[in-house]
Amino acid sequence: MIAADRRQHVFNQTFEEFSGRLINKSRLMKGEKMRLVHAMLQRNAKRFGMPGAVIVALWARETDYGATHGLRSVARAVGTPPRPPPR
Repeated sequence: MIAADRRQHVFNQTFEEFSGRLINKSRLMKGEKMRLVHAMLQRNAKRFGMPGAVIVALWARETDYGATHGLRSVARAVGTPPRPPPR
């Protein structure tokens, strides 16, 4: 899982390249709607100090607001033990 994460080409882009490809008016409008509709975002923003807009931005990027589920188990991916540092 870690090797797959490190092969993501998105990390070889500048912010301008990355954002120009992923940010559009439709996604921004949907994000604002999601932020306003989901009270959980507002509660968590207060509880954890993370603005709702940041949570929604991550939600948009990672799953397109739940439309994409991916091919791998999240629990397995985040539970992968770290590799020891190179010597």
